[in-house]
Amino acid sequence: MHGPCMATKTISIELDAYEKLAAAKTGPRDSFSQVIRRTHFERKTPTGSDLLEHLDKLFTRVPDDGISLEDALAGLPNDPPVAVNPWDEVDQETSEQR
Repeated sequence: MHGPCMATKTISIELDAYEKLAAAKTGPRDSFSQVIRRTHFERKTPTGSDLLEHLDKLFTRVPDDGISLEDALAGLPNDPPVAVNPWDEVDQETSEQR
């Protein structure tokens, strides 16, 4: 039973869960709280392979198309393109005029 200062929380459970709790009571004075406190819930400790499996589900892998990274990079220009700044010409003209 609840004490005079014990806080309570109302929950909704499905009928099959209620029946399991009711069947686990040891007598008419046994409360659902007591049944739940006696229950041992299995907690699986995650492993490294569990983490890898989870990450596999989160991130899709790039399909292997047979091209190596070196071959893919070989098709790219060695130097990135340089953007032309139109203000460079203005700056050069201004500095020449000084």
